[in-house]
Amino acid sequence: MDDYFGTRVADPYRWLEDADSEATQKWSEAQNQVTQDYLNTPERRQIKTRLEQIWNYPRYGTPSKKGNDYFFWKNDGLQKKYVLYRSSTLNGPAKLILDPNTLHRLHSLDCNL
Repeated sequence: MDDYFGTRVADPYRWLEDADSEATQKWSEAQNQVTQDYLNTPERRQIKTRLEQIWNYPRYGTPSKKGNDYFFWKNDGLQKKYVLYRSSTLNGPAKLILDPNTLHRLHSLDCNL
């Protein structure tokens, strides 16, 4: 029990603050299993499939002109992030500039600034 200005408040989940304890890890695993059992239902898979059908269409950002080239962001449909393209005309072929979907974290990078 904690005492806040004379008011005693129970904290029955304080033991969960120790993320490395065996009890907390077992509790987390049990909670994850309950969640996965709920999420892995045929109805949820049907909803996910339908949403993917609805969301699967190309989307474009507003093009901007820099110098002689146009730059724009595009998502083919189900990409997590938009991809940056460059084109010399608004309707011409575009060249991929940056695809954040293919970038990976550099775990060995040491940035001591």
